[in-house]
Amino acid sequence: QNLLIIGIALFSLTACNHDNEQNTTSPDGTIRLDFNLSKEGEPHYMVSFHGETLIKSSKLGFSLKGQPELSKGWTVISVDEESVKSTWEMPWGEKRNVENNYNELRIDLQEKLAPNRKMNIIFNTKTWIKIICCMSGHS
Repeated sequence: QNLLIIGIALFSLTACNHDNEQNTTSPDGTIRLDFNLSKEGEPHYMVSFHGETLIKSSKLGFSLKGQPELSKGWTVISVDEESVKSTWEMPWGEKRNVENNYNELRIDLQEKLAPNRKMNIIFNTKTWIKIICCMSGHS
C-alpha cells in the first residue's frame, strides 16, 4: 500500500513538471534536434548533423493580425516521443519497398497568461525536421 502511494506521488510529480529542454535524434544518430524554452518562455530549437551545428539556436513564434504575438510566455504541458519503423510498398519507381524509419518529438505548450492558447510543435527526423504548430483558444 505504501509503495502504491509513493508510485502515485512520483507519477504526479513527473506528470506536472516537464523539463524545458528536450532533444531527439534520427534513428542512425546523424541528426540531432534540441528544443528549449528561454527564461521568458520563448521556444527555441537547434539542429546538428554529424555533430556539427546546421541550424543555430532559432526562436519559434508567430505574429498574427489582430491577436497577441505567439512568441513568449509559454510553458511545457506535455512531451511525447515516438519511434516509427515500418515498410510500405510503392507501386512504381526504382525501389518497391520503402523504409519508413524516424523519431518524432511532440511538445505541447500553453501560454501562462490569457488568452492561454496552446501550441503543439512536432519535430520529425524523417525528412530533416518538420515543425507543425496548431493553436487553440481557451481550454
